[in-house]
Amino acid sequence: AISDHMPIAKNRANIEPILAESAQRLNDPNPPSFSTACRWLRDYEASGKDPRGLIPSFDARGNRERRLNDRVLEIIQDAIQQEYLQGSPKAVLREANLKIQDEELFKPGTEELALVDIRAVYREIAKLDTYQSVSKRLGKSIADKMFRGGRNAPKATRPLERVEIDHTVLDLFLVDEETGMLAGRPTITVAIDCYTRSILGFYIGFEPPGWQAVMHCLRNAIAPNNPWRERFPSINGSLNCYGVPETIVVDNGREFHSADFLLACAQLGIEIQYSPRAKPWFKGKVERIFRTIGTDLLTGTRGKAVSKLLQEKEYDPQKDAVVGMNRLTEAFCKWVVDVYSHEYHAGIECTPAEMWERGLEEFSGIRIPSSLAEFLIVMSSSQTRTIQHYGIELNNIRYKSEDLSALRRKLHKRKNPSVCVKYDPSDLGYIRVQDPEDGSYIVVPAEDLEYASGTNYWQNKVICRWRYRQQKQSRQDMTLAEARHQIQAMLNEAKIINLPAAASSRVARFNGTGSNRLLAHTHDSAPDITVNEDAPSHVEYDDDFT
Repeated sequence: AISDHMPIAKNRANIEPILAESAQRLNDPNPPSFSTACRWLRDYEASGKDPRGLIPSFDARGNRERRLNDRVLEIIQDAIQQEYLQGSPKAVLREANLKIQDEELFKPGTEELALVDIRAVYREIAKLDTYQSVSKRLGKSIADKMFRGGRNAPKATRPLERVEIDHTVLDLFLVDEETGMLAGRPTITVAIDCYTRSILGFYIGFEPPGWQAVMHCLRNAIAPNNPWRERFPSINGSLNCYGVPETIVVDNGREFHSADFLLACAQLGIEIQYSPRAKPWFKGKVERIFRTIGTDLLTGTRGKAVSKLLQEKEYDPQKDAVVGMNRLTEAFCKWVVDVYSHEYHAGIECTPAEMWERGLEEFSGIRIPSSLAEFLIVMSSSQTRTIQHYGIELNNIRYKSEDLSALRRKLHKRKNPSVCVKYDPSDLGYIRVQDPEDGSYIVVPAEDLEYASGTNYWQNKVICRWRYRQQKQSRQDMTLAEARHQIQAMLNEAKIINLPAAASSRVARFNGTGSNRLLAHTHDSAPDITVNEDAPSHVEYDDDFT
């Protein structure tokens, strides 16, 4: 086409319009550049305008024979195995040339071996199996992460078939909403349904990952009467994602091997699947949601922790923090219900809310607890105790009642009079004691109810330790209530001091700061409830919720 327009000046102003016109006529999405067209035109004219002059001479490319003989290649490959898989290409070059020099020195009369350069080393390294190379240089776990396929995690085929649970520390500093002082960075526990990508439940608190966080998260995820909307009028939509998972996928944290977690899953008929060590993609859905929370919900929030390399000098997340636990809990609930659940998700090609509704239409049989009160008993901590004349002592707190005394008399002649005790770590004001003969539970209040009511496990542990130390020093008796009063007085004084973030988090943990305060499932009374410990099938199908 260019030749047909000759003679013209061979510049961009003349050539590029011709190229564009030809590309449009030939429907060519990748036309040649100006420089390529000029080179082709030069070759075409040099060949006497013979089209064969434009045929590339691939056969004339490069050297067809190896420049290095077999022995040198063998030396390089040995050096790679010895040095490169543990060191660098330069180390391979040194080792290879040393071996060549040794052979020249100690084996005279053989074929002369030329020293190699770094390019020959790189050519041989390029022939290595990349996975094996990375595996030996950096370790198998890193190689697995770099070259893993998409088939590692089993694929869910229906709602609640596979639910992933994990924790992470949020990149956000919170403040105490009463004092305005720094409270530190909280930990969030999330349960996500793999099939629909719906967030079923969560818990935010300052305690390290443990059974208490998992317990509150699962209570939030399974119970049908979700309290989010009634607690927060700012939420416009509704969230109808709940139910008993078929399988829970977790890592190998201690909380997921605890007796309480194992017992609760057994009673609810939930299978536990542990992800292989050092393979976080096995539960990649929950790992991804943590990144989404950080980029979608927390970005722009005052108090968000950022990289030191990106942090502006005038921005200090600890000093600029203004968000409290209540506000964060409300913001997270609203984000889940009104934003995340209705945003398009590329992994499922629709929104999580649409996928959940579609899943309910296609697959029936969503399980929910037949009794909320019974479910809360299952989702609690367990201990075994023997009823004494003074009642039951648990966590250094004594519990007694007339019903407990009657149960002691009833079990007096049994060879094993021990009983199962259920308690809520977030409120030690009462316990539930199971009658081993009929499986029913009786509610037993703490003897010092004024102290124990509303006291959580962590608070009580700190108070008991403090009381022990004070009694040891002063040799005087001290009640738990007195010890608590002393600790609270010290904390009130500490609130006017700028504590480090780690110390502030411990104070927030002692005060029981967590999302469960706002989202607790409550019921009017605590009646006697029967739970069959041997058969987990007490969680029944309820057609009204499917």
